Amino acid sequence: MTVWTRGGSHYEVVLPTVIVVVVLTPLDNGTTRPLAVALLGTVFVFSFWTSGASRRMVLLVGGVVIAAVIVAAVGQFGGGGSPRVVFSTAGIVLCLGAITTTFGQLIAHTRVTRHTVTGALSVYLLIGLLFTYVFVLMGEVDSHGFFAQSGPHDATDYVYFSYVTLTTVGYGDLTAGSNLGRVLAVLEALVGQLYLVTIVAVVISNIGRERSPQRIPRRRSRVVDPDGGRLPTSDLPGPNEPRIVPDE
Repeated sequence: MTVWTRGGSHYEVVLPTVIVVVVLTPLDNGTTRPLAVALLGTVFVFSFWTSGASRRMVLLVGGVVIAAVIVAAVGQFGGGGSPRVVFSTAGIVLCLGAITTTFGQLIAHTRVTRHTVTGALSVYLLIGLLFTYVFVLMGEVDSHGFFAQSGPHDATDYVYFSYVTLTTVGYGDLTAGSNLGRVLAVLEALVGQLYLVTIVAVVISNIGRERSPQRIPRRRSRVVDPDGGRLPTSDLPGPNEPRIVPDE
């Protein structure tokens, strides 16, 4: 029986939740937007908790998530593109928080386990979701939209474009219309490929292995006697023993 503890790196729960958020994001309507924010907020809070954050920090993050869900729900009553702006902004903030906390905990792992693998895959999917929300926000605030192709474009197009770019498939049926959009698309492709060939590849190839602790090289020292004499090199002395003076 699995016992869940704070700081236990239970990312096998985070991964399927992120997948559900990815599936819900294209279903962009008044009902699914707050639900997607709530699920993403759950990922955010759980990533803090399972990464060993203090109880006060987890409660603070929970308050931020509740506020984001309320804002996303209230935003449905706004006119024009305001609901999407609120939804995408909340998504960006929550994705960034979940990515940083999860990745920070993965770096601290001394042994590669299934928790490490699922955590690394969760970060990869969250990166794609982060860029999805960035593209949606750009499409709403830019009068010309995000894509070079004529619209209208729904959330499915943004999710599709983001993950096609992240995986460098690049079908070409949708392309960014602005210079900033092209730069961000290139950045996402670079991040996606570098993450796969470095982080994920290293994690998968080292499953079950334990990382050896880093060894800090010791500086050679000479021991100086209080009376001015020079003694042979030895370990660090006690408080009443000759002091250590580093070699010049």
